[in-house]
Amino acid sequence: MAAVFHLACLILLHLGHNPVAVGLAWLFVVGRILHSTVQILTGNVRLRGAVFTVNFLAVIGLWLLVVLAARFSAASS
Repeated sequence: MAAVFHLACLILLHLGHNPVAVGLAWLFVVGRILHSTVQILTGNVRLRGAVFTVNFLAVIGLWLLVVLAARFSAASS
């Protein structure tokens, strides 16, 4: 999922980013750190799954912003 995150970030940098995209990107980064911490320190699979879901939703949100930015960029050209 990290490759998909990086690709979305690169596309948003090219198309123009906004504060929502930056917030979602930081949510993903903090979530990855938390996910690794939960995996290393505990065996709580349910908590790790919840953190993964938040990360997944952050990446989905980034891709939604990519689609919207591309659509508005194409409409203004």
